[in-house]
Amino acid sequence: MERKLRICTPLIISSLLILPLLSDLSKAQSEKPRGEIRVVESWRPDVTVLGHNVLQYLFEYALDRNELAPSLAVSREWIDDTTLEVKLRQGVRFTNGEPFDAHAVKFNFDYQRQHNPGRGIQIYMKNVKEIEVVDPYTVRMILDHPDALLMNRMLSAGPKIGWVIGAPRYMEKVGWDEFLKRPVGTGPYMVEGEVKDYREMPEGEAYATLVANPDYWKKGYPKIRKITFVRYTPKEALRALIEGRVDLVTSLIPKDTLKVAESPHSKVVKGRQDVRWTVGCLNLMSPHTLPLRNMRVREALNYAVNKKELLRYAFKGNAVEMRGALTEKSGVDLSNTQPYEWNVPEARKLLKRAGYGEGFKMKLFYEERDYLIAHLLRRFYSLLKIEVEITPIQWEWIVRHVVYPNTREGYSWEDEDWWIVISSHPSYAPELMGGILEWHFHAGAPFQTSPDWLGVPLDRIYSQLLRTKDREKRFQIYKRANEYIADQALWVFTMAPLGLYGVNEEVEFVPQLSQYLYLDYSSVTDNHWSVRGERK
Repeated sequence: MERKLRICTPLIISSLLILPLLSDLSKAQSEKPRGEIRVVESWRPDVTVLGHNVLQYLFEYALDRNELAPSLAVSREWIDDTTLEVKLRQGVRFTNGEPFDAHAVKFNFDYQRQHNPGRGIQIYMKNVKEIEVVDPYTVRMILDHPDALLMNRMLSAGPKIGWVIGAPRYMEKVGWDEFLKRPVGTGPYMVEGEVKDYREMPEGEAYATLVANPDYWKKGYPKIRKITFVRYTPKEALRALIEGRVDLVTSLIPKDTLKVAESPHSKVVKGRQDVRWTVGCLNLMSPHTLPLRNMRVREALNYAVNKKELLRYAFKGNAVEMRGALTEKSGVDLSNTQPYEWNVPEARKLLKRAGYGEGFKMKLFYEERDYLIAHLLRRFYSLLKIEVEITPIQWEWIVRHVVYPNTREGYSWEDEDWWIVISSHPSYAPELMGGILEWHFHAGAPFQTSPDWLGVPLDRIYSQLLRTKDREKRFQIYKRANEYIADQALWVFTMAPLGLYGVNEEVEFVPQLSQYLYLDYSSVTDNHWSVRGERK
C-alpha cells in the first residue's frame, strides 16, 4: 500500500493554525502554557533564540503578511525628513518588574551604542543621531540624513546582530556581557539559567532553556510552557528528529524531507511564504577574478545553469524561480524581468566573444547545506570548459571574507581569490530589495562585490530610495533596481528554496514569514510526550 507523506501545505497551515489563533482569542486567553519542545535551530542559533522570544523590538514582522506589525511600539510617523516619532505600547513590563516606557527605549539605544559591538546598533542604526523622550510613551528618533529603510533595518534578529530592548536597570547593573548570558526582556519567554555558547557545547547538549512568561502582554500566549535549544550537527539533528528525540529542526535540507515524512514521529512543514534566496555571490573586486568584470562572462555563467536539474536534484521540488534577485512573493513588479533560461550554446557564444572561448579556472565556495548546488554548478560549467575547484566553508568564513572583509586587520581585496560563494539567505525583509541594495551593491556597502563603476546606477537608486517614504513609490524603485541587477548579471541566479521545517507529529508549529523563530504561536497536542508526562 502506498504511504502518504504527511506534509503540511500552506493552506492547511493557514486554515488550521493561523485562523483559529486569530479568531478564537477568548479560548486562547483561558488556556495556560503546557508541554515542552526540544529545538535544533539551524540558522544562527546564537541570534534567533533570543530575538523576539525573550528580547523584543519596537516593531516586528507580521505573522501572515509581508509587512511590519506593531510590537513594543504601536505606531510611527515621520515628523520631517529626519525625525521619526514612535508611540509605545502602554502597560508592558520587563520580566523583572521594570516598566517599559520611553526612558527604557532611550537608555537601550544610548547604552548599546556604547557597549554592544553588534552590527545592529553600530551599523544598522548608525544614522540615528539620538533618541529624544517626548512623553512617557513617545520617543523621537533624530537622524543624520533621510532614511526611509530605518524600520526594516532595525529588525535584525537578536542582541548580537539587532537592536533589542532589555530591562535598563538590570542591564546597567550586570553589564552587557552578563546581560547576554541572562537577558531580561518583555518577550513571551524568559531564560532559565543562562544562555551558553552553542559552539562550545557537546552534541546533544542544551545551550538555552526558555520558560513561558506568565505576564506576557499579549494575552493567551505563549502556548508552550518550556523550550529547550539543543546543539546537533545537521546529520545528527535529522536522526534525532526521526527517532523522536527532538521536536523541531529548522532549515531542513530538501533532500531530507522524504526521510522526515516517512518517520512515524515527524512531519514536514513548508512555509510557502518563507522563501529564501540561494545565489552565487560574484567577486568583482579582486584582481584574481578579472573575467567576472566582463558582463558577457557573467551572462554566460547564468545561461549555463540548468534550473530544472537544480529543482529536481538539489531542491527536490521545494523551490521557486528567481527573476533577478527577487521572486513573485516579493510584491515587486517583475513583469520586465525575465529569468535566465538554460542555453548552453548561447553561453558558449558569449564566452567566445568575451575572449574566454577556451574557458578558465575558478574557485567556488559553498556552505555544507548547499553542496548539491555546488556540485551541479561545477558540472554545468564544465560544459563551458570552465574548471571549477569547489571548497566547503562555514558561515563564519563568509562573514570574514565576503560580508565584512573590511573588519579584518590587514584586509585587502588582493588577498581574496574566491570567485563565487554559494550561500542561502532568508528573504525575511518585507522590503528585501532595500536590504540587497544596502548590503550588496551600492558603493561602500559592507557586502561590496561590485566595483564602483558598476555600482554607480545603483548608488543613485539607493539614494533616491532613502528619501522615499511612500511604500508604493519605494516598490517602483525596487522594480528598477531589480531590472538593473538582472540585466548586469550581478549574481549567479539559481532558485529560491522554500522554508522547510522538520516537526514532531504532535507539535502544531506555526512558521513565520521571516526566518526568525517566533515560537509563541506554536503549541503541542494532548498526545505529545511532554503533555502525557504532565498528566501522570
